[in-house]
Amino acid sequence: DPLRRVAQRAALDGLLDLAAHDDTPAEVRAIAEARLSALLLQLERNRQPRRGEPATEADRAHLALARRDITAYFEGERDASRRPRPAPVPLPWP
Repeated sequence: DPLRRVAQRAALDGLLDLAAHDDTPAEVRAIAEARLSALLLQLERNRQPRRGEPATEADRAHLALARRDITAYFEGERDASRRPRPAPVPLPWP
């Protein structure tokens, strides 16, 4: 499901950004890193999508990228600009 993958990716990017941001309080960073660590363990154990669905190529790529980005974070690569992002959607009001 493409919408699910987009939502999951947005949530992961937000968590990675929060953990890596210089202004993030230490307690918040610790919580974000704990969640990233738990998510990485879950991704390593469960290499298939949830609910027993067969993995599509898009699902496998999505999960592999998530594992790679979390691993890179813990290896010290914390620059958010190195992760691809969709262009921001402008708001319909000023």
